[in-house]
Amino acid sequence: GEIEANANVLAQSINEMSESIREQSEGINMINQSVSQIDDITKQNIGIVNTTNEITSQIDDMAKNIVADVRKNKF
Repeated sequence: GEIEANANVLAQSINEMSESIREQSEGINMINQSVSQIDDITKQNIGIVNTTNEITSQIDDMAKNIVADVRKNKF
């Protein structure tokens, strides 16, 4: 009767909540994977920036040396 109908409605609601929680959990896992990938890319970018800074510094030193040599050897 009515109790059985209410129990069925309750069971259906619990099943729907369970499915919703599962979907949300999958979404959170996907977000976590994306954040992890962003973190990896950020670390790679930091490495690239550091290497670029080193190269830029070396080129700056070379340019200063060339300018100094040109000033010493006026043509």
